[in-house]
Amino acid sequence: MEVRNVSEKRFLRRLPGRWRVYIHGIQKNTQAARFFEQLCLEIPGVTTVTADSLTGRSLILFDENRLNPNRLEQKLLAIESMLQNPNECVAATSEDPVTEGALAVKVDWQTLQRDEILHRLQSDGHEGLSAAEVKKRQFFFGMNQMPEGETQLWYKTLFRQFFNFTTLTMISISALPIFLGRIRDTAGVLFILGVNAVIGTYQEQKAQKDIRALKRLSVDKARVLRAGKETEVLANELVPGDILLLEAGDRIPADAILLESWNAEIDESALTGESVPVIKTAAAVSAADTPLAERKNMVYMGTFMTRGRGKAIVVATGQGTEMGKLVSGLQHVANRPTPLQQRLSVVARTLVIAALAIAGAVVLMRFVQGYTLIDTLMTGVSVATTAISEGLPIMITVSLVAGMRRMVRHKAVVRHLSALETLAKVDVICSDKTGTLTKNEMTVRTIMSGEHCWTVTGDGYQKDGGIFEKGEPVILHPEHSLVWLTTAAVLCNDAELAHKQGSTWEIQGDPTEAALLVAAGKVGISVNDCRRRWQRVIEIPFDSDRRRMTVVCKNQKGETYVFTKGAVDVVLARCNSVQTDGHACELNPRIRTKILDQEREAADQAMRVLAVAFKRLQEDQQSLSTDELEADLIFGGMFAMMDPPREDVHECVTECQKAGIQVVMITGDHPRTAEAIGRELGIVCDAGQVLTGAELARMSDEELSAATRSVRIYSRVSPTDKQRIVSILQKRGLIVAMTGDGVNDAPALKQADVGIALGSGTDVAKEVSSLVLTNDHFSAIVKAIRQGRSVLGNIRSTIGYIFTGNFAEVLYASLVVLSGLPLPLMPVQMMFMNMLTDSLPTLILTMGRPSSRRNPQMNRPLQKVRDVFDAKLISRVLASGCLVGLATTALYMGVTALTGHAALAGTVALATLCIGKLSQVSYWRQVSGDAGELRRDTLMLGTLGISLTGLIAAIYLPQMQFLFNSVPLGLQHWAVILGTVYAARRLAYPLSDLLLPKIQKSDLFKPANYQESAQTMFG
Repeated sequence: MEVRNVSEKRFLRRLPGRWRVYIHGIQKNTQAARFFEQLCLEIPGVTTVTADSLTGRSLILFDENRLNPNRLEQKLLAIESMLQNPNECVAATSEDPVTEGALAVKVDWQTLQRDEILHRLQSDGHEGLSAAEVKKRQFFFGMNQMPEGETQLWYKTLFRQFFNFTTLTMISISALPIFLGRIRDTAGVLFILGVNAVIGTYQEQKAQKDIRALKRLSVDKARVLRAGKETEVLANELVPGDILLLEAGDRIPADAILLESWNAEIDESALTGESVPVIKTAAAVSAADTPLAERKNMVYMGTFMTRGRGKAIVVATGQGTEMGKLVSGLQHVANRPTPLQQRLSVVARTLVIAALAIAGAVVLMRFVQGYTLIDTLMTGVSVATTAISEGLPIMITVSLVAGMRRMVRHKAVVRHLSALETLAKVDVICSDKTGTLTKNEMTVRTIMSGEHCWTVTGDGYQKDGGIFEKGEPVILHPEHSLVWLTTAAVLCNDAELAHKQGSTWEIQGDPTEAALLVAAGKVGISVNDCRRRWQRVIEIPFDSDRRRMTVVCKNQKGETYVFTKGAVDVVLARCNSVQTDGHACELNPRIRTKILDQEREAADQAMRVLAVAFKRLQEDQQSLSTDELEADLIFGGMFAMMDPPREDVHECVTECQKAGIQVVMITGDHPRTAEAIGRELGIVCDAGQVLTGAELARMSDEELSAATRSVRIYSRVSPTDKQRIVSILQKRGLIVAMTGDGVNDAPALKQADVGIALGSGTDVAKEVSSLVLTNDHFSAIVKAIRQGRSVLGNIRSTIGYIFTGNFAEVLYASLVVLSGLPLPLMPVQMMFMNMLTDSLPTLILTMGRPSSRRNPQMNRPLQKVRDVFDAKLISRVLASGCLVGLATTALYMGVTALTGHAALAGTVALATLCIGKLSQVSYWRQVSGDAGELRRDTLMLGTLGISLTGLIAAIYLPQMQFLFNSVPLGLQHWAVILGTVYAARRLAYPLSDLLLPKIQKSDLFKPANYQESAQTMFG
């Protein structure tokens, strides 16, 4: 490496054995300063190093007898260069002393051979890195992650609260009283706007924190070699030099060079835009300037392995990757608002414009009535402030984030806010069978031998269970035919079974083979002991054409046996004897027929059946051919097994169906197996509800669309079929959720309105999905939908509550103006009232959780959750708002007529409006279907108490009376106010029911394109 001269300016002081130097890379970087100290101390001869990250200065003490100053200067330059280029200078992080040749700057990795790459990165292709080396490199390079973006500081968030269309309009309106000599009104309005801004800031900061926490929950994982062992680590813990183990479906976690490749293909569309997967090899590229898309031996962060396997060594992480270089140029990426947020923003803007129009009309009317300029303009300001809801968009975001946070506790991670809205509107759940509806734990239910049929109890990999025949426990002994049969199943088996803490086994290998091992454990056979006593001599692996597996094993006595396992018809055809009660008997037609009948009966119950056979080899038969080894076998018996349904799925399916959500099973399994599971779970109940992939392929889109009205199970389908089914359902106007876990599921997951990936699935599936289930349970989907509907219900309640209050205020102000009476509530009174009745109660409505009892949002007919703005909401808003507004107007006019006291009339109006609005909370808070829930909701009661306390303070505290132009009220006033509000609330229900049919007939409030009702959707 060429070493440039170090300017004298860099050396602040250079004495014998004592240097004080300035190192640019450590200034304002504590981590780099500590690493600089560590690297310097590894230089032979250096005794003490103290680095100051604040100033960038370092004190270095060294022994000149052991270390030449010129050599030290070269070392310092190399270390400083590395600090400034951390992802391009790798090798100097090793535990060996830093040498000039160890520093590789801007390496063209794709041109290097395997050994050179390993040498430069100081890694081992078979061992990987040690834990100590990984920690050391993490300390220097940092975590393998992109920057989260600049965290919005609280004061910037607070400042931004004032820069939106609604708030700027309010500020402009509030400034008007200054020119009219009413500074007190302006100060009061600005104060209340400030309080609202503080509340909004707190909620936004909390939402940002929650979103960052949710993102950290979905960190990818990677398989690596660490200290010679294959292990799974978080992808953000990778460092240069790590050895990656890749397979189809994995997302590449860092830039890496392939050391070995087995038919590897990579989808690099995220990086290069090339839609066709690229074939990758481990061969070096000759040219250093080879375009990124043509570097066949490199894999890049963010791309996906679509086929094959590979072993690769990490060469760049985080911002040093090609993806990181692209991301680092994006300083600010705007978060796309959800569809509901967009609609509400439009509604809020429309309301502001409408409020200004009404205010303009009021001002014009006041002029006509002959009021003074000050009274006229102040009236206009009052009317304008009543109809503006500046905090509504923030409240919606808070509600969505709160719902996401609650869903994490139910084992579901939402990757996009908009998915929560869509979940609430799902019409169809297209679910995979294996692992979602079932346990994905093959379980032996029956063992048969022609003459006997034994029942095996216990599900999945549970250790509990036993063997029964005709309802009685089987007494086993070493010579029992069942012991020998299960021994054969253990030996002709590649799965592994290990004890796991608790009541389950931990398995490795094929689930079908693992089920045989679990059954053997229930018979009393120790898998490990059995395999220690037998040595496998020959193995003929399972083949899809042969449909069987054969092994030759020798025991400690020197006896050699052939064991064969496979499809019943295949194995039975190679047998001429059958084991009965520990003895081999002739396999006559009667027994053969009985065996086939047992197999057919088990298959009709959706069970998979495997047969096991064996024979003993003599000394002169050791070199037989495969056909000869597998001839003249003794039929041992059959194992009938199935993947049992999860315990809670049937209840969840029933709950979905009651809620108007249809559950559809899409699986690659045999139709008979799929139908049996479907019947057990309640997905199907009639014949003709199962459609195979072959039948589907022969259908036109129109025929398939008609079939989807009755079909509940699609079996033997391909990934393309899945995507087509989802597309056809969507064309019918249905909102579809789709589950998947494999690479081939990605198109269907992306096609669906809500893609749901299983936590155990591939990175590709997770990347294109909106929701990730961390426990793979179907019940988590139902809980997610329940949360989505609950959140939508909270948002609906919040909107209804706010719009009811706004309508009441506008109606009251407009009627007072039309009557020609004196000025109603001042702007500051209106703003104060909105703060009391909107900010705190709506916060609780928005954050409200579902009741512990069954969620009514889930049981609500489907059409009623299709949109937040429906006819029922509008009818309730109009009825309640109208009655509260009329009640307030009546009391205001009555007090004015009886007393002529403007301040008293205004105070009565303020109290009536506040209590009238707060009385609506119990209706909109009915999360459990009855108003009694409010009495048990201590949080809401506390909030109402705070609002009422604020109202009392505004009426009775002298300081507040001066600010809000209020006067004390007597008991007679409160009696009239409370009685009027109670009457208005009671009348709201019948009036709402009276308005509902008329609103439903109106084109303005008809649900948008509701294609079908819940009954006609599915026939």
